[in-house]
Amino acid sequence: MKRIIQTLLAAALALSALPAAQAAAEDRLTEGTLSQFFPDANLAQQVLKALPAEQRPTSIADGTVTAAQLAALTSLNASYCCEGADFECYCDEPLQVEDLTGLNYLTGLTSLTLDNDDLGALPADAFAGLTSLTYLSMSSAGVTQIPAGLFASTNSLRQLNLQGNAVTTLPADLFGPVTGLTHLSLADNSINAIAASGIAKLTSLSVLDLSGNYLPNASLTPISKLTGLTKLYLAGNNVKTLSYHEPFLQLAKLTVLDLSNNPLKTVPDGAFDALTNLRELYLGSDVIVDDANLDTLTSLAKADFISAYHLPAKSVAMAQKTTLQPNLAPYAGRLRIKSSTTNAGLHIEFTSSKPSLVGVDSATGKLKAKATKKKATATITLTVGDCDLTTPSRRAQFLAPDAICHDVSKKSYTVTVTPKAVKAKKLKVSGPSKLAVRGFDWLVVDAGSASNAAPVFKSTNPAVLTVDKYGKVTAVKAGTAKVKVSAAGKTAVKKITVS
Repeated sequence: MKRIIQTLLAAALALSALPAAQAAAEDRLTEGTLSQFFPDANLAQQVLKALPAEQRPTSIADGTVTAAQLAALTSLNASYCCEGADFECYCDEPLQVEDLTGLNYLTGLTSLTLDNDDLGALPADAFAGLTSLTYLSMSSAGVTQIPAGLFASTNSLRQLNLQGNAVTTLPADLFGPVTGLTHLSLADNSINAIAASGIAKLTSLSVLDLSGNYLPNASLTPISKLTGLTKLYLAGNNVKTLSYHEPFLQLAKLTVLDLSNNPLKTVPDGAFDALTNLRELYLGSDVIVDDANLDTLTSLAKADFISAYHLPAKSVAMAQKTTLQPNLAPYAGRLRIKSSTTNAGLHIEFTSSKPSLVGVDSATGKLKAKATKKKATATITLTVGDCDLTTPSRRAQFLAPDAICHDVSKKSYTVTVTPKAVKAKKLKVSGPSKLAVRGFDWLVVDAGSASNAAPVFKSTNPAVLTVDKYGKVTAVKAGTAKVKVSAAGKTAVKKITVS
């Protein structure tokens, strides 16, 4: 009995739905004016222009078209054209689309462009029925909200451009129906998070542009699963740190990675180990990357960060006049500052705050210690500039002596220089053997090649004889005392009798 009741209820529900379905079918036009098909006059005007000349009515309000004729359209550019724009316009006068009603008649569209329109919050069925659509662009189209199910019918979509809108959130599984998507741009919106479920199914994605949003570090995790990526743009977000290996461990196909204009200061070792095919890497000119992160980047051709083989040590012990190893040698041979012009190059210069203590080669960063008898410090500054190399010959030389350079970034490091301890072969102490009470004199220490070593003096009997740190001995009362002298790894003893 229960099953019979359930069957009857289901039948009743189906019957009640028939009138609505019939009404929808009856409401769908088969023939009419473009104004009847498309309530938005600007959209109707653009469709009018897209129709073949032999099918085109005199205006959107006069003459008729059939639904079959609309379904045969394969391309529609309904972009708003700005007067005086520096890009190519496809319409004769400003026509800004605000209402997408009627698009579902254009079932044969493979390409749809709605750039610079005023679309606001998109309805979930805006693209319903557009099953053949492969290219969709809504760049700077005033989109404020993307509803779940927007792309439910567009499972043929391959390229989607939503750059320059006011989108803040992406519904979970928004791109689930468009698993074949290869190019996706969400740049210059206000997105602050990306759920793993939102993009996890985009396994065919090759180019992803998320520049100019508010994405934090956590958003890199779901991106790391998109193993087909070849170009990833994350400039201008809120990425502060990169973890070891992640999030690029599985992105071995990447050729371009842009993380510039993020609050990123350092890069951990191994962060780019998997990116063996990378040709362009942009981190920002304030970031210095150690060569440990560049060893695997054998294909790298363009970059905008400062790179050094080794950062300078904070403390370097050296003998006098000893040449240091080139621990600041720049990785400049194959890197360039990212620039809007093709005639820009990278200028690197090293300077020392105390060249009399530590000299530095301005081009290679090779350090050379000068003579010093006590611990001292010098500041080594690495300056990177954007140079205007205006002629082919200058560009060929890369670093032209007369190139016009503007400082892009400066990094300074302190190098501490200490005299290297040198052991003496022998230690000689000369001075008085006898002193009268209240008499004084000085001991002289000879450490040979370690003559700059500071000696340490100690009296074995201070009641008879005292000695200060400079080797001055003073007789106190009659008796005998010994002075032990230590210097450069050697010890000597001087016996003095007081009478």
